[in-house]
Amino acid sequence: MTIVAEHYQFVTGVDTHARRHQFAVLNAAGHVLEERSYPTDPAGIARSVEWARSRTAGGALLVSIDGAGSYGRLLTDAFLRAGIDVTQAPVIRYRPDGKDDRIDARLAASSVLPLEQDALARPRTGAEQEALQILLTARTSMTRERTATINALTGLLRRHDLGIDARRPLRTGQIAQIAAWRSHPTDPLDAAIARREATRLARRIRELAEQLVENNTTLRDLVTAVAPRLLDEPGVGPVSAATVYVAWSHPGRVRCEAAFARLAGVAPKPVSTGNHHRHRLDRTGDRRLNAALHRVVITRWRAHPQTLEYTARRRAEGRTDRDIRRALKRIVARQLFRLLQAS
Repeated sequence: MTIVAEHYQFVTGVDTHARRHQFAVLNAAGHVLEERSYPTDPAGIARSVEWARSRTAGGALLVSIDGAGSYGRLLTDAFLRAGIDVTQAPVIRYRPDGKDDRIDARLAASSVLPLEQDALARPRTGAEQEALQILLTARTSMTRERTATINALTGLLRRHDLGIDARRPLRTGQIAQIAAWRSHPTDPLDAAIARREATRLARRIRELAEQLVENNTTLRDLVTAVAPRLLDEPGVGPVSAATVYVAWSHPGRVRCEAAFARLAGVAPKPVSTGNHHRHRLDRTGDRRLNAALHRVVITRWRAHPQTLEYTARRRAEGRTDRDIRRALKRIVARQLFRLLQAS
């Protein structure tokens, strides 16, 4: 395997921030050649790309960006448009020289020099991928708000007698009924305010429900356009498909299905001792991707013949449902990765 220091003549490390990015250019031996800082506005980003190009004199250049998908997203796009390779800088857990912007920029560059080229974390790219990411982020926000609003409405109805039985979770019909309420002139002040607030909360819940349906439809349309075979897989709906596609992003970002399993937090780790031989899952990785695989497995457990057959066989071997679920998530990760690679 070829490491970064053998393939690239220069590595530029970037420590990203909201207002200014700090840059450090290192050669393949790890020596610092030059350091600069540029503002994060469009002009500053353009100048930083030109500076990195000119400073490396046309040699093979890799840019290692700390926060390539967040504060450094616009910078990442600019380097990629310029035809320059970009990687997400590894997480630095030990800092013997302390921490400041210049040190962090140097570490972003030096930390990738010994890595195998195939092991680099390539940033997610593509308009479709970005659109799906925006929709998934919005969906998470709307889902959390809807849950919080339902909880607030339930609490209000349990504290004030407004004619709704809130001892159990509110049903859709009850929420629709509350949303249609009108003010009662005979209500005392506290009941009138409670009724008005309950109506507002119920209407917001219904609005969010409609927006979530629209979000789901848009996700389905986009996934159908970029990876239609994902939706043909048992248990894979629009949200799970979009989550898997965003994590995979494009060919080459994840080098193999084992790396994809590690990214999803479903790569088994041995935890054997004495006569007990078993594995547990890695707790790191993309937790949203892990949750998507979990949903697929739970759905398949209900009515997917192959999954039910596998489950029965492993139970007969003495495996617990938790162990079986972990194994199934690893299997699903392999299947979906190979499907995306083939498409």
